[in-house]
Amino acid sequence: MSPMSRLVPILFLLAACTPGLPEPESFGEPEVAEPAEDRAPYSVTVLPHGHLARAPRALRLRVRRDAAAGLEPLDAGGLLLFEGELSAGQLAGLGDARIPHTLEERRVDVLAWRNSDDEAIVAPTVLLAPGATYTLASVAPPFAVNVTIDDADAVPTLTHAWPPGGRSASGAQAIWCGEAPLPELFEAVTLVPRGVPAVLQRGVAPGELATRCVNLESAALPPLYKGELLPPLLVRKPGAIGLAHAVEESLARLEPLLLSKRTEPLLPSLAASCPVESIAVGPACAAVADDRLVLTTPDAPLFFSIVEPGGALEEIFAASGGDIVVHPLVPSSTTTLAITLVDEAGFARSLSVPLTTSAPRSHVVLSEVLANPIGPEPAQEWIELYNDGLVAAELGGYRIKDVGGETVLPSASLEPGGYALVVGEDYLGDGAYDVPPAPGALVLRVPKLGKSGLANAGEPLELLDAEGSVVSRFAAVKTKAGRSVYRPDPKALDVFAMSAEEAATPGAENDGT
Repeated sequence: MSPMSRLVPILFLLAACTPGLPEPESFGEPEVAEPAEDRAPYSVTVLPHGHLARAPRALRLRVRRDAAAGLEPLDAGGLLLFEGELSAGQLAGLGDARIPHTLEERRVDVLAWRNSDDEAIVAPTVLLAPGATYTLASVAPPFAVNVTIDDADAVPTLTHAWPPGGRSASGAQAIWCGEAPLPELFEAVTLVPRGVPAVLQRGVAPGELATRCVNLESAALPPLYKGELLPPLLVRKPGAIGLAHAVEESLARLEPLLLSKRTEPLLPSLAASCPVESIAVGPACAAVADDRLVLTTPDAPLFFSIVEPGGALEEIFAASGGDIVVHPLVPSSTTTLAITLVDEAGFARSLSVPLTTSAPRSHVVLSEVLANPIGPEPAQEWIELYNDGLVAAELGGYRIKDVGGETVLPSASLEPGGYALVVGEDYLGDGAYDVPPAPGALVLRVPKLGKSGLANAGEPLELLDAEGSVVSRFAAVKTKAGRSVYRPDPKALDVFAMSAEEAATPGAENDGT
């Protein structure tokens, strides 16, 4: 028997709901109880359903004492959750005035409250790791129990998307999103521990058209509520009539999120000043092209939902300044976009934006760069181009500009969805030093890249078309030998990452693995 097994009594799951809980929930089947002489006067239940050995990632733990045992009331502030198992010495030391630094690093943020002298709830405010074991420990009265998170989950999890960070500053509004479309939804829920009523519904705001998100709205909070609340753990399927939050009735889990005080709305004070070639979208500006528009967002945190009713476009993202490519639209057509913006205070603004797209064109971007090869420099350096447009691009006259000079590209046709690798005359693509080009990749040889090669410490690059207009930019990122810098998504104009070791993808799709 392990030290933990000797120290920590085996606790069993309860199988019935307790009247008076702020949020009624159903449980899994109880574990087999140990003999009475080995049982502790405290029991722990995994909510909304689950076993201590197979708990869901988003959960709450209900702790109960045996009122007949004559023990002191539960102290919610003394209920702590830690990553991993705790030794006998670590458990014994929890009663000290200060938790050791090494143990504090393993502490999981929770919101705990007491329903009565005999019952308390411990709610982790983050998703727990699949397959990991955690220890729920009580300082006074002293006891502990292990909780292991299930590796698999039949219920999908919606990720907290807005407001930014691990808590909602509005206290009355939050958004979660997933990958798959959700059915129409309108569910009355309760925020714990105060029992505040709220509504969960599909979309990023009431009446909004996004299908992959749900939003929480509550109008019951006072203007400057300073307490902390938690939304429900699960979203029920529309029309569910069984036990509240049973697995078979569940549509999705919600990533935990603390709801705290309100902030003042920001959107009403924001206004756009757009160039003549752009259109105003609330406080943002949109430059309309063929199958896309480029949205220049204001320097303020906002959440965007952009939907083309009846079309293929449904873009959902957070932004705080910078340009975002919104895609796909139908070229040479007139359409109307339903756009909703939400600020950190939960204030939403819905817009109907008509626009006309242009004829199909090419869109060539700087996609990936190897500036610090394992092989000889600058011979083994390369720059990758990608055409994510709808027609072929004639690259003759295009130029790549770095800090030291310009590289003029030779004549070549880059097909839609095609990659081109720009290399120096001495480049060897045999794979002797670095990852070789993908089979069939278009390789463009030039006298040299830049003035004297690419800087290992990183330098900004620009791609200019034959008319001299900048069509793509690449950030300066310092790299390690043999590792490239890539654009995870060709449409992500200002996002770059460094590849894993020996994971460059010259002339092929960027995966970064």
